[in-house]
Amino acid sequence: MGCGVAEGKQRTEFLQTMQDNLAGQLTILKSQLEELAISFGEILMPVIRDIITKIQGFVDKLNAIGPATKQTIIKSLKITKNILNIGYNTV
Repeated sequence: MGCGVAEGKQRTEFLQTMQDNLAGQLTILKSQLEELAISFGEILMPVIRDIITKIQGFVDKLNAIGPATKQTIIKSLKITKNILNIGYNTV
């Protein structure tokens, strides 16, 4: 019966060591992924800022147009949608 306890203790120690190693490896992997995300972020940040600036400018222009023009745009989009639906249904 004593051998079973000793084997159980060794197995428990072995599993704890494996978990510690796995946890350590996962921590290292997480750190590496964070470094990768930061480096991509630094590279992409100027591009993302440029895109956001352009979108903001476009939204400003849309906000500046009058209600009648907005209605015309909506009607044009509806007509275009209907034309595309007709073309899609006949194919």
